[in-house]
Amino acid sequence: MNEKWFSLEIGEIENKLKTNAASGLSRKAARSRFRKEGKNEFFYMSQKSVGCCLKQVLADPMLLLMIAVTAIAAVFGNLTVAAVCSVLMLTNIGSATVVYVKSCRVAESMAEYSQPKVTVIRDGNLYYADSRAVVVGDVLMLSEGDIIPCDARIISCDNFFVSQYDGAHAESEEQVEKTCGAVYDEKSGIKHSNMVYAGSSVISGSA
Repeated sequence: MNEKWFSLEIGEIENKLKTNAASGLSRKAARSRFRKEGKNEFFYMSQKSVGCCLKQVLADPMLLLMIAVTAIAAVFGNLTVAAVCSVLMLTNIGSATVVYVKSCRVAESMAEYSQPKVTVIRDGNLYYADSRAVVVGDVLMLSEGDIIPCDARIISCDNFFVSQYDGAHAESEEQVEKTCGAVYDEKSGIKHSNMVYAGSSVISGSA
């Protein structure tokens, strides 16, 4: 959807997303959208295959050096040295790949259990849910310390500050005050202060 959400009235957004700013989506509608749209995977960590892990192991400079030594020994007829190096090399590749695969699986498992949680309003009730369960049209309640799981338009807020990446300098974060209405600046034009973005974190206040 290429809507300019920052410029729309809340009533217009409610109509477009078929939701309600006060009571949120119905649980039935949320389930239906979840089945249709899938998980909100902004914080997704892809699972590395064994082949991918093997490629990482084979790229080790020390292993490449051992391969070179084995090849040189074979070329000059020192088959004993070549055989020993080959055995050591294969053993090293096997053990390193096993360790690397296990460490990747541990990291993936930790990422699975460390998914940010978020408070959503559905059928007028508050639910503390996994961020992956958020769907388009959900009404979120954000407070200090929360990690924002998706781009969203602010309905109301109180002394609300977030830490977000600076658009001009993607590697740096800046503290930004958010408001319910758009802020106009003569130099830069419209500033989307009524929007929050996925990956930002709430410093203070609530929305």
